[in-house]
Amino acid sequence: AVLHRLDGQTDPEYRLYAIVSGNFDKVLFTNQSCSVWTQFWAYAPYSPKLARLHRVNKSRVRSNLRAELKQILPAQSVETARTAIQSYMDGIWLHAAQTDAVADADAAQADAMLFLRLLLRGGVQG
Repeated sequence: AVLHRLDGQTDPEYRLYAIVSGNFDKVLFTNQSCSVWTQFWAYAPYSPKLARLHRVNKSRVRSNLRAELKQILPAQSVETARTAIQSYMDGIWLHAAQTDAVADADAAQADAMLFLRLLLRGGVQG
């Protein structure tokens, strides 16, 4: 989903939005997927194979976010913004797994885009 959104795009802000919105794609962001991811996160510290997958995934997301943020924000703000975005995305997945409501990918994407606009326009103090 993320790669599809990034295809041919060069603007770093657009690419950042594509990375984040791709994490809430309709195919991926379902109640079942949110539950599975929550279970995965819970078991990863106790399973070397899951821990490795967790590190790879987290590193990939970190790297993708950092690459775009470096082109948009002052250097001293990049890690603070990256942490905020990554925590926001994980939190939305966790929240969706813990609620009885149907996971709403469209709402998650819209909220994530608003979060990014606020973060980027409001500035981040590192």
